Amino acid sequence: MLQILTTSLSLLGGPVTVAAPTVLMTPPQTPVHGARIRRKRKELRMRPRYHTASAQSKPTKPQGKLTTYKVMVEKSTGYPIEKFAQEVEHILLDERGWQSSGKVTFWRKKKARIRIILATPATVDRLCRPLNTNGYVSCHKQGTVALNVARWRENAAAFPGDLQGYRTYLINHEVGHALGQRHRYCKRDGSPVPVMHPQTYGFINCADNFWPLNWEMSRVRGPRRWKIR
Repeated sequence: MLQILTTSLSLLGGPVTVAAPTVLMTPPQTPVHGARIRRKRKELRMRPRYHTASAQSKPTKPQGKLTTYKVMVEKSTGYPIEKFAQEVEHILLDERGWQSSGKVTFWRKKKARIRIILATPATVDRLCRPLNTNGYVSCHKQGTVALNVARWRENAAAFPGDLQGYRTYLINHEVGHALGQRHRYCKRDGSPVPVMHPQTYGFINCADNFWPLNWEMSRVRGPRRWKIR
């Protein structure tokens, strides 16, 4: 709306001056309630949906910390949930894995401290923020192991081993982070590369290795007390 100021005349017979009109901005309209509801419904539709693997019986003689984990697969990946759960279990319970340290015993539950999620690259990027995974790599963040389904299906270009070796490395590496491990690097030519080396980017002058080394297992502290979900 416009508000026009009063015209003023000079007492000395000077020219007439007219003040410029002042434009008063009307306040922005609040969004229509129905529009907000539609937007929220759209956001809900865009959220990833998951399959969750069935729970297992509690281990009879756990050693160290009983470490619960759940296995999830984003539905849009098309990857079978039970197949992925069996692959994860096979790696975690292998005698060469973290459990052989005697400090942790893995137990698959539907409510757990560690979530292992196989997801699309876009969903992994979202789960890993603020870490930039660039639609390519996987990550661990506060008890969530987010695995890029493209890497799970296709391997990584710089990785020197086969697909099964990469999957073994990927689970051991990211779950290692959930057990309190940080990145380690191969410093001696010809020695086995640590599983906590970021092998997706490759390595030089080291021997292939997809399992935690003895000195890595000695540093296992167990999972932090992330919220069970």
